[in-house]
Amino acid sequence: MALLQVDCRSNALMRKVHFNVILPTDADKTDRRPYPTLYLLHGIFGNSTSWLTGTCVQRYAEEKGVCVVMPDGENGFYLDHLDYINRFSVWIGGQLPTT
Repeated sequence: MALLQVDCRSNALMRKVHFNVILPTDADKTDRRPYPTLYLLHGIFGNSTSWLTGTCVQRYAEEKGVCVVMPDGENGFYLDHLDYINRFSVWIGGQLPTT
């Protein structure tokens, strides 16, 4: 299992964003199919590392062979805000899965 800490630019949010990825490492994997992926969104006052502490998500990901993506929601409830540039639905639902 690998834990990736990723910083990249989001065009939807117009700034640098952070997310963590738990990626199974299967040395015997011969097919090139992508891993099933679970997106975990933290709650209020959390961040992209919230799921890594106090849960068994790393063990679950390794046992089940699942990739887990945990974006930072910046305590904005993952909502689009019309009064300023925060298009979380575009970031989480569109750009993040293709990053």
